[in-house]
Amino acid sequence: MPRLIEPEGRTETVVDAMNYLLSRDGAAGLTLRSIARESRVSTGSLLHHYGSREHLVRIGANRTGRARLRAIDLGAARDGVAAFLPGVDDAEDLLTAGAWLTWLDLWRVDESLRTTIDRIRDQELMLLAQVLGVRLGSVDLTPLVALIDGLTIAVCAPTGPLAPARARELLRAHVNLNPVVARTSKQVS
Repeated sequence: MPRLIEPEGRTETVVDAMNYLLSRDGAAGLTLRSIARESRVSTGSLLHHYGSREHLVRIGANRTGRARLRAIDLGAARDGVAAFLPGVDDAEDLLTAGAWLTWLDLWRVDESLRTTIDRIRDQELMLLAQVLGVRLGSVDLTPLVALIDGLTIAVCAPTGPLAPARARELLRAHVNLNPVVARTSKQVS
């Protein structure tokens, strides 16, 4: 039976359910019915409060991306560039990272998500430049973003995943060996 959720916690509960479904089942598992079942909120209630699956998906992507940016920002002082990768011994961070990868996969094919995730990715790039101590535009950070995404995929792999600590070591080593980034970077570790 669907549960009653206070309006303030409803969206958080639904987004958590969406991220769990994305981590477990991928994009194909993100149906209105599965979201309702996992969040234990009726389909009718979801439609009443969010209007449509597309609107709900945009909310989920936005909230997940913003939460990820906050976590990176908080971790950057301690971990430097490694804060862009899932945390060591942090199962929740790993689940969120896997969900974020699926949001990025949906971004490629779902036109309604383009603006939402483009905005998050732009903020991520600005945060990366800030963490590295470089001026955005003075260094092409696209290869580094691709490396971060690739290492995140390797860490979240369902079989034979790369250990998060090893992924962080590899990222730090790459940044330290990259002469343009290392030369202009204030703090990378």
